[in-house]
Amino acid sequence: MVFANGRRWLGVTGLSAAAVFLTAAIFAPGGTLALMFLSLAYGGILFQQPTLCALCLDVGRKHAGAVFGFMNTAANAASALSATTTHPSFPMVALLALGAVLWVHVDPTRELFPEECLAEGRTTLELQERQQIARV
Repeated sequence: MVFANGRRWLGVTGLSAAAVFLTAAIFAPGGTLALMFLSLAYGGILFQQPTLCALCLDVGRKHAGAVFGFMNTAANAASALSATTTHPSFPMVALLALGAVLWVHVDPTRELFPEECLAEGRTTLELQERQQIARV
């Protein structure tokens, strides 16, 4: 349980800090202060970034590449969408806050693609692959 909570709270902390600092950057009275808050917001995003990669491995197992690819595609789509607004900072604050809330519900111990383990310690996927190879 400590494992799940550790990953979860790294994400919550990083995205929450990023949302707070980005909000502070929006309302900063000067350029230097805004730059400082933007840097701290970026630091919050980077704080949770390694956890994202590890989470893809945890929940994807053998399909970690597909999970990581989907996550990357979603991030790039959101980035392209934010370029269409005149004030992209406001939706970014909302999405960072939403991401922090969603991190609370992440369970890295739950696989997205569960595999049945058989008595021999092999998964059904491995046995199907072996049967296909044997037919050839």
